[in-house]
Amino acid sequence: MYWVGSLYVMHINTTAYPKAIGQRTFGYKTKQITAFMQSVVYAGKGTDCGTKLTIKIKITNENKKLLTYRYIKENGKLVLLDEKNIDKYIGKEVNMRSAVYCAHPKGLCSVCLGTMYDKLQIDNIGLTGAKVSSTMSNKSMKKFHDATTKLSRLHLDDLSL
Repeated sequence: MYWVGSLYVMHINTTAYPKAIGQRTFGYKTKQITAFMQSVVYAGKGTDCGTKLTIKIKITNENKKLLTYRYIKENGKLVLLDEKNIDKYIGKEVNMRSAVYCAHPKGLCSVCLGTMYDKLQIDNIGLTGAKVSSTMSNKSMKKFHDATTKLSRLHLDDLSL
């Protein structure tokens, strides 16, 4: 084996950290999110707080699934994005109603929130926030079972000293 011009480096997955320390972090974050969002509720089907505030967002192929069943304002009228019409907005910046600006007194209205929660029949929407941290926690735990060792070749020319 020649060592001129390149260096072989072995990468070993350290599996103890994700299990011991990382899991504690995700567990605490899940508790924080649940405590913070547990009182966020859906005001109900057909509700509209009437806020004039919107967020500007560019619709792309990458985010269109996340924005389907949300309302935008177009020429002063509300338009529900769905599978039939969202493609005509790809590449365009739109004014979208957002839960950030919702002013409904009993929770988040269906116009600011969109109609996905109607379809899923979820009223206590704040409790869905823990899904993010629990997904990250599960991915972290899967690292514990990955005991791979990788061999990479580094060229000395690429290293800056």
